[in-house]
Amino acid sequence: MSDMFAPIAGLAPTTPDSIVFLCDCGPIIRDLLDLDALTTEVAALPGVASVERHVTLCSAEGKAFLAAKLAENPDLLPVVAACTPREHAQDFAEACETAGRNPFTMSRANIREQVAWVTPDRAEATAKALDMIAAAAARVGEQRPLEAPELETETSVLVVGS
Repeated sequence: MSDMFAPIAGLAPTTPDSIVFLCDCGPIIRDLLDLDALTTEVAALPGVASVERHVTLCSAEGKAFLAAKLAENPDLLPVVAACTPREHAQDFAEACETAGRNPFTMSRANIREQVAWVTPDRAEATAKALDMIAAAAARVGEQRPLEAPELETETSVLVVGS
């Protein structure tokens, strides 16, 4: 792990404990990163209480696994290390809601597009993934529950031109 995310000497971590979900993404992430080493390193990060791996978190089985683990661990804040939020943010948010959790308290680390696909050296990619997960685990304690507002809209408006 780089020194950027190392704890400051004399200060205890102030973030609540988190549970990190590490996705193999089938063979995509698994073949490009050392996930066994990454699991061990992530488990040793400050504030990380647990690391859970799954072959494909975005699958129906993966989402059910995520929801079940979140329900079993209501005091742990979720961190998902997987693919881009553009693809599956809604899936993971729904898993949080299924578990009775606010989806806005989940943090994400995109270790597929931002690490595995663009870093050819496996050891370097694994170290980069660790830094990104460490940042997400540190950030999750700063996130606060939000509510998605429902806004009344006027549907009888016609916009002409731009």
